[in-house]
This record gives sequence, C-alpha cells and structure tokens, in this order.
Amino acid sequence: MENFLQKTAQTIYQHDLIRPGEKVLVALSGGPDSVALLHALIYVAPQLNITVAAAHIDHGLRKSSVEDSRFCAELCKFHNIRIHIKRVNVKRIAEKQKIGVEECGRGVRYSYFKVLCERYGYDKIATGHTADDLAETFLMNLIRGANLGGLSGIMIQRDNIVRPLLECSKTEVLAFLKRYGLSYREDESNRKTEYRRNLIRHKVLPQLPKINPGVSKHIAAAAEAIGQNYVFTQRIVDEVYRQCVVEQSPSQITLDLKRLSGYYKFLGSWVLVKAYLILSGEDYRPGSRAIRRALNLNRNGTLVNLSPEISAVRYADRLTLYRPSGKLKSRILKIGDLTFLGKSGFVIASETTGNANYTEIINNRDENQAFLDYSKVGRLEVRNLKAGDKFKPLGMFGTKKLVDFLNDKKVPSRAKAGIPIVVSGDKIVWVAGYGIAEDVKVTKGTKKILKLRLLKDEQNSGFNTAE
Repeated sequence: MENFLQKTAQTIYQHDLIRPGEKVLVALSGGPDSVALLHALIYVAPQLNITVAAAHIDHGLRKSSVEDSRFCAELCKFHNIRIHIKRVNVKRIAEKQKIGVEECGRGVRYSYFKVLCERYGYDKIATGHTADDLAETFLMNLIRGANLGGLSGIMIQRDNIVRPLLECSKTEVLAFLKRYGLSYREDESNRKTEYRRNLIRHKVLPQLPKINPGVSKHIAAAAEAIGQNYVFTQRIVDEVYRQCVVEQSPSQITLDLKRLSGYYKFLGSWVLVKAYLILSGEDYRPGSRAIRRALNLNRNGTLVNLSPEISAVRYADRLTLYRPSGKLKSRILKIGDLTFLGKSGFVIASETTGNANYTEIINNRDENQAFLDYSKVGRLEVRNLKAGDKFKPLGMFGTKKLVDFLNDKKVPSRAKAGIPIVVSGDKIVWVAGYGIAEDVKVTKGTKKILKLRLLKDEQNSGFNTAE
C-alpha cells in the first residue's frame, strides 16, 4: 500500500498537480483505476489540506450502469465525500450529433466536469489514467496516423485536468486494491476485442515485453519527449495565430489565409486547430481530413463542417470558423461579405458585378446560386418562412403562396421552416436553394448584378429544421 500511495503522492508533489487548499473533483467511474485514485487522494488530503469530491456519469449504455452509480454513491457515502451523479443517454446524443459513442461519451463527461467546477468551485479534475493507458493511447494514435499532438499521448496535466496515476502501472493499481480488499466495478465491454483500444490492450501490448521488458517505460518516455516538442511547437503556433487572426469573437474567428500561406503547411493545420479549440471550448480536435478540407476550400466559398458545432467557410483570402448561435429571425444581408444564418449553420455570400455573361446567367441551374438585378432590390434581409408569405416565382405573372411553391418543389414539411428567405422590404426576392422572384431577374438591360450563393457543406447539405 505504502509503495502505491507514496508513488502517487510523489507524482503529485513532483509535478505540482494539486496545491494546498485546493478542491479536487475525482472522475469516478467505479472501475479499478478511479477507485484507487479516490483512495490515494483521500490519503494525501490531510497532508495537502485539500477537499476531495467525486463525479460519476451513467452513460446509459449498459444494464449494469445503474449498479455502477449505486456503488459510487455508497463508496463516497462511506468516506463522507460529496458525489455528483448524472445520467445521460450517450447513444442518443451520439446519433443526433453523428459522432462515435466513445467520442460523445468523453465530450459529455468533460462538459459535465467543467460545469461542476464552475458551479461548485473545484480547482482540479483528477482522472485515473495510468501508464498502461498512456501506452495504449500512444500506440492507438500511432497506428491511426496521429500528428504530434496525438503522439504526445496523455499529458500528466492539461489546464485544470490532472492525472496523478500516470506514473503507476495497472499491475500496481490492482495489487493495491487486492491487498486491502477494496472492491470496484468491472465494465464487461472492456473485454471485447472488437473495440480497437481493447484489441491493443489485450492482444498487442502483452506481446511487447517479449521484445523489450521495459516497453511501457520507453513508450512513456517517448510520449513525454514528443510532448515537450509539442509544447514548444504550440508556442510557435500561438505566435502564428496572433499574426493571422483578423477577427475573433465568441461565435467566430477569421484567419488571413494569404498570410498563413507564408508559413510551413503543418503550421496552417495547427493554427486552424487552435481556432477550433478556442471556439468549441473543448480539448479534443476535429479529424485531420476535415482540417485538410477546410484549408483546401476554393474561392467559391464551399462550407465544411468541422464538427456538429463548428463550421468553416472561405471567402476571398479569409477563412472563417464559426459556431452557429441563436435562431434566425431577421438579419441584414451584407453585400460583398458573408452573412451567417444562426443555428441553421448556413452562410450566404454576396458580391456585385457589372460584367456578367447574360447567357451564362439565364442558363444557371445551380439552385444554391442566384443572380439578381441590383437596381431592382433595396436593402436585403434574410429570415425564415412566415405564415402568409407570398412569392412571384421566376417565369410567373402572378403570386403564389410560398408554402404551395415549396410543396411543388417536394420540400418536406419539417424542412420548410429552416429555409433562408431573402427579402427586399416586404417582397421575397430569393428562396435560397429553390428560386428567385420574377421581378428581380437579370435582363439584357441589366447593368449591375448581385450574385448570391448559399454555402453549405457539400458532404452534409440537407436543410436543418428550425428550432
């Protein structure tokens, strides 16, 4: 017992993970690692004069998860420790956000921990990651082609998240629990090798000591060295970001691509990731494929969804990352700029031109693009569909109820409310994605043309329903 507890205490002191007087929130799953961590922090609490509490999330993925919650509650009651328990349907959230269950569960956990820290004043979040977890993560990231950040593995501290067991092995954890008869819960899914992490844990890692008995220590040392390089690289990224950021607000960040192109290509990816992390407020990043797509956007302004919450769009030599916020009510359409359309996630780009090819315009079949006679429109606004809306579609002499027009276009009822409607005064001039009004069409006598384009992710282009 003394070896495990003293080793954990030494890690805390050596890396200055927890300071005297702090309030520490333990991420308690009920598994062996988190239970051992809880006991270790109870052990050092009097020495550091710290307050220990716990948080448990029932992901609703297993029938036994209710028993896990009960176990954690009883354990904390026995030690007179405050515990926060929350039940979440992670599978449903993952399906809604179109992400993996594991990724979703992680996001839900850390979001909950963050809320608890803000509400109850916890200074640190302690997780039970061990040296074995570090080795597993390193190998898994190496196999899937992770970048420098991924290969730096699990850091012993990132912001207010600390990992006091990172220098202890799983064997040491289990020996400690066994010696003192400390019970814990086992997740039966951890034995299933169809999961990539479990395959590495049960099939790959056990074979490596045959090649080198000290493999776990060497992997940890390699991850630490890479981590140090990562920290140094991030300092450079921070400086490049400062040089390239044009605009920054809680909902969007705009980068100067022309200036960014003057640096090494890999720095561009890192700067984009940094902007994403600032907007999302999370500590996990989008996939490298999404990052490449964003950096390779052409000047037409194609939009890329980096995640369910964050999108990126290019306009001229600028790349804007934005988090759609608020329901679209009515917004002024900015000529020569981008107009962001609330939680729909869509963007309208606009520009004027005086040298249009008339034949090309009248043959335009791209419903996400509209050409209007600039002299026939006044100040433009974008809004959602309203009851009683009427519209004079291109080629018609009379007006038509907008709902009927959309019915003719086979638009599902639940999608209608999310369609951007561009109006000039009380007249509809463009139903984005479906057609312009007859009164604002371009003719041979048109001198100035307004070009509008609805931007959306070409790989995820369905209209969102209004909230």
